Amino acid sequence: MLKKSITYKNLDGEDITGDFYFHLSEADIAEMELEAKGGLETHLRKIVAEENRAEIIAAFKNIIGKAYGRRNEDGVRFEKSSEITKAFMETDAYSVLFISFFRDANSLTEFVKGCLPKSVVERINAAPAALEQADVPLPAKKKDLVEYSMEELVQLPKSELEKLIRDTKGNVPKEVLLLALRMSG
Repeated sequence: MLKKSITYKNLDGEDITGDFYFHLSEADIAEMELEAKGGLETHLRKIVAEENRAEIIAAFKNIIGKAYGRRNEDGVRFEKSSEITKAFMETDAYSVLFISFFRDANSLTEFVKGCLPKSVVERINAAPAALEQADVPLPAKKKDLVEYSMEELVQLPKSELEKLIRDTKGNVPKEVLLLALRMSG
């Protein structure tokens, strides 16, 4: 469980600091894993790699919404409901938290780890060591258009070449444009 103190403004513009609680049970994680096409981690990596802003925002909102709740005084229950989540998301505290994920690249990762049960965090922390021991290669970094040789570009599927051209913010070399035209004809 994560207890997060957030300073935000109320509707009258006055600063308020409140403590907010976030927790993802193993059942919550399993549910999110099953809801995401290809699994949660795969889905998140895909939308980040594709820079799909709408889906990234939806994923952030989903994680916050699933994690937010009220810690019951008995210390046993963590109350969650759509009404509780809606009430939190209607405050500026939600806005402050949401925007913090865009200001600091590690804040979302730390937030999610803070929400997870210790047993899950231990498994996550052990995963990189297990990958190194198993000598499993990590996914390669996505290359920009200028990093490809002409031979590599010829081997790419048409859709991937077109995406590279679209994603290039500067001038696309004439040879690459000609190649794309030949592939489409």
